[in-house]
Amino acid sequence: MATTETVSSLQPDPSSFTPIRNVGPYKITKDICLTPFSASDAAELHRVLNINNAVSLGLYTASVTFPFPLEEAQNFISRQVAKRTERGFVDCWAIRSGEEGSVIGLLSLHAFGHETDGAPACYHASPLSDELDGEGDSKKPLRCGVLGYWLSPEFTGRGIMTRVVEYGLRHLARSAMGYERVHGKAWEDNVASCRVMERAGMMRAASVARFVPKFGEIKSNHSSSPIHNTGPYNVADDLYLSFVIPLDTPEIYRILNISDAISKGLYSAKMTFPFTREGSDALTQYHVAQRSTHGFVDCWAIRPAPEGPVLGLLGLHAYNHEAEGVPVCYHTSDVGLDWWITMRCGRLGYWLSPEVTGQEIMTRAE
Repeated sequence: MATTETVSSLQPDPSSFTPIRNVGPYKITKDICLTPFSASDAAELHRVLNINNAVSLGLYTASVTFPFPLEEAQNFISRQVAKRTERGFVDCWAIRSGEEGSVIGLLSLHAFGHETDGAPACYHASPLSDELDGEGDSKKPLRCGVLGYWLSPEFTGRGIMTRVVEYGLRHLARSAMGYERVHGKAWEDNVASCRVMERAGMMRAASVARFVPKFGEIKSNHSSSPIHNTGPYNVADDLYLSFVIPLDTPEIYRILNISDAISKGLYSAKMTFPFTREGSDALTQYHVAQRSTHGFVDCWAIRPAPEGPVLGLLGLHAYNHEAEGVPVCYHTSDVGLDWWITMRCGRLGYWLSPEVTGQEIMTRAE
């Protein structure tokens, strides 16, 4: 005897599904958005990767060829769907011209396998020393990710990729993927790609030459290493410290022109009132350059949330006794000065928006 089932009994049980993390949409600007790839993207992906050979030449992987077959575009998307379904999270996103727009590029933040890549494990380090900072957890290898990206030739030269990478490092790498460090690579002759990572706050490291089967020749690969002390650091429930980025420029400009209070409170002659837009640009670019050069952050934006607007700045710069014309500092003990061990000193600097003074924010940040 045949049995029948009602329509409702054939419906999947919602409680049996595990939601997939990091699907977005992540809105970077009003025109740029990140979402996962879908089957309907195959045709546009195929078209974009066949505009010219720029994307193929810029990538190490042999799977992205020129010309790029439609079947390979379909296979790539099928693999992305299968991976996120199996793992329960997305680590590769389509860059789109709007939330439901066409594919114009790709951003990925895959886990970095030190052993498979033949690279030594990464550890926490102190900005004042090349040695490991402390004991315990600092001795454990860091969880690292590797950055990957490409952009349609139709959209290059507009700063889009820098904004996307900047967003990925700031908003996705740590909070969404749980990475403590992110590595990036670009061919030495791919100047535009190297600049994208530098402008997004990464530091260019050593160049490594290797034979690339895809090209049948030896090419130099620039590795961009991560920056230490980026945060975000949770000072209180509604107070965080994170590094300054170019996107902060408009808010810094606005705050420094509310009144002359900040200008009067600082020693630097560069902090004028009124404060110019050029000065705001120079300030944020200076901090980007400093952390890229030194490999660590020593000046943080004070924010009401990890991704919130700037409320002020907190700096802990190295103190140069000779340049400041003051005696060197030494360690002391119960029996007096230990003249053999000089201290490594820092200098505290800070300012806060006049809109939020009187709330003990600066005291907590310090």
